[in-house]
Amino acid sequence: MTFLELMVATSVLTVGIAGTLALIHQTVAASASAANRFKAAYLAQEGIEVVRNIRDGNWVNNRDWRTGLGDHSCGEVIFNSTTITACPGGMAQLLRFHNGFYSYDTAGVASIFSRQITLTSESVEARGTTTRLRVAVTISWLERGVTQSVVVVENLYNWR
Repeated sequence: MTFLELMVATSVLTVGIAGTLALIHQTVAASASAANRFKAAYLAQEGIEVVRNIRDGNWVNNRDWRTGLGDHSCGEVIFNSTTITACPGGMAQLLRFHNGFYSYDTAGVASIFSRQITLTSESVEARGTTTRLRVAVTISWLERGVTQSVVVVENLYNWR
């Protein structure tokens, strides 16, 4: 009888420990996934802000608001870009982390993220014809063998 009780207690303890370890593993994986999604959202927002900054810089320098913002199906920018660069080979490169910034600098450490900017001109009818610039920023990364992505879309206007 004591041996049987020992076997049952050992089984219950083993199942309890295995369940706890599985829960810890899932929590760590979910935390890493959330951290990646959080970084991706900020990288996407940075892409929108860089395009907006290019538009605003055009106004400050008395240029047409669309200078350097032609239609792109795959463009790349970094935090201090003044123009949008076409993706080499039509594919977005991996961003690299160097000195606290994400860029395409070869001195940096390769990250898991790539950023693709798509610019599309659209005509909008509202008090006359106005052109709208649709900016879509896609951040992609590979996580556990599955491609993940975050997409942020913003419409920019010549409101000036």
